[in-house]
Amino acid sequence: MFYLLQGNNYKDMKQYPLAERAYRKAYAMMPNRIYPLYQLMLLYQVSGQRGKMRQMARKILEFRPKVPSPATREIKSKAKEVL
Repeated sequence: MFYLLQGNNYKDMKQYPLAERAYRKAYAMMPNRIYPLYQLMLLYQVSGQRGKMRQMARKILEFRPKVPSPATREIKSKAKEVL
């Protein structure tokens, strides 16, 4: 959770490379969570990296959550909109 918050702070400060690093670290520590991937997708959208954004959206759609929930369904729905 710490790295997600750190990534959000860096994103708010427009420090996109540092935000990406924090989100990737969060995903490396919690590979069974979809939320760090979602944050990366949003980061790429904000920073204008459309190719990476679509690539992350595909990864989100391929992700199989351990426990499906309304939140994971919403994240997947937003990833579909990106594609």
